[in-house]
Amino acid sequence: PPATLPDTRLALHRLAVYVVSPARRRANGKIALRFTFGGIGTPFFGADEQVRIAGTHLVRQRGGTARAEPVTTLARAAAFVFDGPPDVAWAEGFDVPPAGGLDDELRVHAEAAAFLGDWYGFAYSVLEELRAEPESPGASRVQLWPEHFDAAFDCLPDHQRATFGASPGDATIDEPYLYVIPANFSKAPASHLWNAETFHGAILPFSQLVDMPEQRVEALTFFRRCRDTLRHPGS
Repeated sequence: PPATLPDTRLALHRLAVYVVSPARRRANGKIALRFTFGGIGTPFFGADEQVRIAGTHLVRQRGGTARAEPVTTLARAAAFVFDGPPDVAWAEGFDVPPAGGLDDELRVHAEAAAFLGDWYGFAYSVLEELRAEPESPGASRVQLWPEHFDAAFDCLPDHQRATFGASPGDATIDEPYLYVIPANFSKAPASHLWNAETFHGAILPFSQLVDMPEQRVEALTFFRRCRDTLRHPGS
């Protein structure tokens, strides 16, 4: 990952929480985002509308017309997207980055923004394939949650249910990583796979994944092993 990833990740996380997600929430009450080409954004909502981040630009699409402008400040982004101030109130009570100064520059670096776009694209590619497999019953949608800034879905029956996801890194783990978190870890089968140190679950960090000759195969193998351990204890 580029050295500018932490600054860019934080800036885009704040933009997602206080501007991009609220654009959808104002229309239908939903907050989840998704991977969009070159970055992240809302699903289409309302009258064929979408707000998305593409590299270092913010894009506002309505029907067949799209406008874009460089990411600068939260105040400017909110004025561009919904002609008002950033929506700070909705995130109260969530564990999200503070909004900070609304006119402070969001430090978004092109190389790191492109890296994040590639990471989320890779994550969605892997998670959607895993989700579609018959061995992943009861799967929810793959969502990119603005609070955590990670992409994830749940599957398996209630007593085995787990979350399968991909994070771009956070306050406790600097690098991007894949993860599996059993919903009821105390009842999960004992396994060496549960190797995470900061939460109860399994982790595959970017540093172990990036040098693999077949990264998608390695990612899917990691997820499938965790899933099969939950489905077939002792196998």
